Amino acid sequence: MGHYTRILIGLGLFASSLFVSHWSFRRYFQGGTNYEFCHYAEIARNILEGRGYRTSVFYPSELAYLKNAGADPAPMGPVLTRFPLYAYWSALWMKIGGADDYGMALGNMAAMALWVVAIYAAALHFFGLRTAVISALLWLALPVLQTGYVLLGYTELLFGGLVQVFVFLLARVTLEERLQTPRAYFALGFFAGVIYLARYSFALWLPALLALPLLWRMRGGWRFSLWFSAGFLLFPLAVSCCTLRHIGSAVSPLLAGNLAEHVLVKGLPFMEYRPYGLGDFMGAAFPKLIFKAWSLFNYGLMHLSESWDLQLLFPFAIAAMAVSKGGARRYALLTLALMCWHVAAFSFIRYEQLGYLGNRHFLWFLPLVMVFGVEFWVKAAEKPGKGRVFAGVFLLVQLQLMASLYWRTTGRGGVAVSDWEELRVVRDMVPETATVMANVPAQVGWYARRKAVNITNRVEDVPRLAADWPCDYLLLSWRGPASEIENYPDWARAISLPPREAEEVFKSIGFAPVRRFSQAALFRKI
Repeated sequence: MGHYTRILIGLGLFASSLFVSHWSFRRYFQGGTNYEFCHYAEIARNILEGRGYRTSVFYPSELAYLKNAGADPAPMGPVLTRFPLYAYWSALWMKIGGADDYGMALGNMAAMALWVVAIYAAALHFFGLRTAVISALLWLALPVLQTGYVLLGYTELLFGGLVQVFVFLLARVTLEERLQTPRAYFALGFFAGVIYLARYSFALWLPALLALPLLWRMRGGWRFSLWFSAGFLLFPLAVSCCTLRHIGSAVSPLLAGNLAEHVLVKGLPFMEYRPYGLGDFMGAAFPKLIFKAWSLFNYGLMHLSESWDLQLLFPFAIAAMAVSKGGARRYALLTLALMCWHVAAFSFIRYEQLGYLGNRHFLWFLPLVMVFGVEFWVKAAEKPGKGRVFAGVFLLVQLQLMASLYWRTTGRGGVAVSDWEELRVVRDMVPETATVMANVPAQVGWYARRKAVNITNRVEDVPRLAADWPCDYLLLSWRGPASEIENYPDWARAISLPPREAEEVFKSIGFAPVRRFSQAALFRKI
């Protein structure tokens, strides 16, 4: 098959992925139901409107960092806990699709389509056309991706697609002598730095990436480590300098806050009105950090193969990897080595199981399972008789599983987030200069265009935060999963009290009721 034909197939796969994503958007999209979608959309809109990489939505811990640095985020402040590449990527596609929910979702649709093409290109290089096309088609049809990740504001699709390209290039560089030059090493490190801007956790891989060429005794392995580091470290150093300028410390609040979970605080670490530093994990906290890492490491091992709709492929992928050779083997070993390191290193940070979405921090690993599992089926189908029947049966079982998951996924229904009555009232009634404290602050920032602060873990902590950062209104919503009210048991108890008792609780923290909705309540500062 000719070169141009393969390119046309890749373009067809790109277009097919976009088609499925648009169908999914029309059928399943309910609005910005999660914090990340609305916060990245708000930041991207600020970029498009000429305000730069800034935000008007803050966690309590972010405000604590800014207070220590003597900064005043009025009306906007620096972005401390999001990733710049994804924000600018979202702004690009909002420029094309419009500064609304569709424009924000379009960025993930494009990232998904690019990941499909990256899988196709890698599988085509290492295996062949049949494995490449089937793998790409299965990937673009996965329900967990098209009804989940594509419609949410997570950076995983962009990050995963870039990692796919990176591992493909790394496998080639470590195998092909003609590519083993300082220029190629530096370029690969520079590309890795770009990926770092899509998710800072990429930096966790640096020790493994520098060690692997030496362990494999690659010619000039030390040169790889030197030039790769030179290209890569440009980006973490730039981010650290920006962080230092904003909060007076080069340590990322994102890293410190995630380390603090289950170690320094029991609730959500970013909803505590306090900063975190690496010194906080010394002394009595250090054994707790080790215990957390051990617990999350084992939890990750228990649940690793239970996610992402591809349970049937795992055993076949392992079998195919065991007999792989050449570039395919190097691709598998690189991905597995990075995954093992990732599981161990991330155990110190967090484990996030998002229902049917699985652990989003491990999603980048899934194409390895997809491609090798499909390769096993393709090889089985090449054998006459029972081999073809075997491959056909398992492919049909996988397809019916995916079809059943689409069928079970709830379509549009209820009130879209953009049409919530409480957000409309905030948009129409609350002054533009006011600050709203809420358990849905990103939705307030995106849909109501008001400065917003997330509620603290405990009701009693509000006066301490409000003394430094006055909040004019308090909005509490309990509209199902989108409100995440289950993460704030103290607030859930307060709103479940009889009206008179609840009014006294909120009066004690300086707020009086303004209006009560069917699933929300709005308060004004006394």
